[in-house]
Amino acid sequence: MDDTPTAAFAYGIIEQFGTDGPSGLMSYVGWDPGRLRYGNFVDAMAMVRRRSVLEVGGYVTDPRLYGWEDFALWCTFADRGWEGVRVPEIVARYRLAPALDDLVDQYRR
Repeated sequence: MDDTPTAAFAYGIIEQFGTDGPSGLMSYVGWDPGRLRYGNFVDAMAMVRRRSVLEVGGYVTDPRLYGWEDFALWCTFADRGWEGVRVPEIVARYRLAPALDDLVDQYRR
């Protein structure tokens, strides 16, 4: 974020893995506010500037959005024209539960 002082947040690529090894990537798409209308493509594992969160009043607390607070924050940032920065490298690994491995395999067929 030091390289992009105008960025409200930064996020890196997350590798998903299961019992058979790597199975996919998350948060690999660069910041494009228009993509938010199709769903969340930025994982909650992001670094957010404190001033940005404070300026928008923090995360939403509406219980109907439980689990989607990060997505609501990205949408709020996008509405204000703020940018996010994707770090072009794997910064974390996310283990899928065995039952999810089966769902991922079915989805890919």
